[in-house]
Amino acid sequence: MAKKARSARGEVVDFDLLAIKQQLALAPVPVGVDQRRKFIDEKDGIKTKTPIPQAPVIGALAMASHAADISAAAIKE
Repeated sequence: MAKKARSARGEVVDFDLLAIKQQLALAPVPVGVDQRRKFIDEKDGIKTKTPIPQAPVIGALAMASHAADISAAAIKE
């Protein structure tokens, strides 16, 4: 049974459908689809963007945790 509710605007929201759409959006693109998309973009003259390297999140979280520990220790003193 679908989980449906009314939003504040009065629209019907189907949470099961939203969950399925989110799973499909997070799934990796199949190789054939990616190749076809690149071919069409090259044919149309669209340049593909190179991915920008992301900063390591784990290091940033560790640094923030360490700073929070130092701040907590300073407050206790």
